[in-house]
Amino acid sequence: MESFKGDQKTDRKSIFADIPPEEDEARMVVYRAKTSFIIMNLYPYNAGHVMIVPYKQTPNFSDLDSETRLEIMNLIDLSMQALMQVLSPHGFNVGLNLGSVAGGSVDSHIHFHVVPRWHGDTNFMPIIADTKVISNDMRALYYKLRDTIRHLLNAPNPMTAEELVHALQTVSKDLLMPSESDYPFEIFRWENAMPTIDEVFARAGYAADTPVESVDLDYFFRNLCEEKEWHDETQKAQASKFRQFADLMKSHLKGLQVYRIGSVEIDVYAAGKIGKDVVGFKTKVIET
Repeated sequence: MESFKGDQKTDRKSIFADIPPEEDEARMVVYRAKTSFIIMNLYPYNAGHVMIVPYKQTPNFSDLDSETRLEIMNLIDLSMQALMQVLSPHGFNVGLNLGSVAGGSVDSHIHFHVVPRWHGDTNFMPIIADTKVISNDMRALYYKLRDTIRHLLNAPNPMTAEELVHALQTVSKDLLMPSESDYPFEIFRWENAMPTIDEVFARAGYAADTPVESVDLDYFFRNLCEEKEWHDETQKAQASKFRQFADLMKSHLKGLQVYRIGSVEIDVYAAGKIGKDVVGFKTKVIET
């Protein structure tokens, strides 16, 4: 029976132990709290797979004090909020593997997994090739998660949908979307809706075969929010208003998505969830 007892030695440091703060970016530590931290899994089951790890190295849940246990639960919640904003998953797997027999790859240092899930995210590759296909740039995702968590922790007081619509209308009043023609931003609110492409197509009446592309808000506004050395005061003020516009949406909307619909004359919808409603903007770009 001795062979079933296993080796419980924990005198060797785990890969999670004593990561110096100056290595956070290289090691993909997304956020540090008082007793625990959030780190990206370098071998993820799905895009956005993160782990919550206590600083204290132990294989046993019972060794963690009540403060650490509570903070771990709060970091799990914070991780899911950030992942919802960045990736809009349909669900999550949350849990831990205690011991190598249970699948724990670092069984000397307890850690909790948060794995985003989407409908249809399993396919033949894991079954016949023992390979998981991850369609995502992990480094870019790291920066997005890190910045989103910072926004969440420093978020302003929550607004109602009505208040957010008014704030977005105010900040975008004199803004135009530059392309081959300049178009204004039309702020909308859809009650009891979801920020999905199906919702957009249904409400706007697009044909099912209309081409559509999804991009994130930072990419869409990438050339509009940044001040350039050659900008005059008017252009600097406009860049500042675009930053306010983007920050309002990122701070108050969950599952924020930007859809470019059509070709040449492209309708653009940016939409996110607030309460039971969807709030966003519509504009147009011309690309010939």
